[in-house]
Amino acid sequence: MTHILVVDDDEEVCLLLTAILSNHGYDVASAMDGREAFRRLMQESFDLVITDIFMPEMDGFRLIHSLREQAVQVLAISAGFHEFTAGVTLRMAGALGAVTLGKPIRANQLLEQVETMLRLPETVAHRRKMAWGV
Repeated sequence: MTHILVVDDDEEVCLLLTAILSNHGYDVASAMDGREAFRRLMQESFDLVITDIFMPEMDGFRLIHSLREQAVQVLAISAGFHEFTAGVTLRMAGALGAVTLGKPIRANQLLEQVETMLRLPETVAHRRKMAWGV
């Protein structure tokens, strides 16, 4: 079974994403910030991490950076503070090797992106390696 970690400091968003993914057969765990997510990632193996960018303790950029050596795919999500900020934020996350989606996210959009990433893991892994020059 596919194991996904959802990371978002907004409890409602975290619960919603977890429910959507769980209802479609994924094994889902959650964390409320990057530091908690990093601890879980050191203890458990995940196929995919879905992370918000702006969070307390450890933001999504630092989390994505800390995962560059691990064989885990990352989907970064963010609304930013307004449309311009969200675009820049997501481009920066993409430059770190994450696949990105802007908030608000529709359920079908999330599921389609997750299915695509899990179906083509070698493509995403290659993208992350290219982003880091590995």
